[in-house]
Amino acid sequence: MRFVIRPTADPQTDVDLTERLTAVIAEELWLRYGGNERLNWFEAELHLQRMFGGGIAHQRLSDRRDSLMRTRRLPDAARRARESVEVR
Repeated sequence: MRFVIRPTADPQTDVDLTERLTAVIAEELWLRYGGNERLNWFEAELHLQRMFGGGIAHQRLSDRRDSLMRTRRLPDAARRARESVEVR
């Protein structure tokens, strides 16, 4: 899953934020809890998928009632048809 934005200054250009978003979350996990760099990266990817409504991670984590995050799931057909989620 990719996270892409289009800046208002240049709406024709896609800016892929996937790695930067994942890195920020993984670093925060490391700062607060230490742990393994690869596991923190994997956990960060799961959190991003949950926040933006992606696949299996969303299904597994959506039952948590204590989460304050609102998720947006694409319909199955739309999710399969698209590689990226555009954030505007």
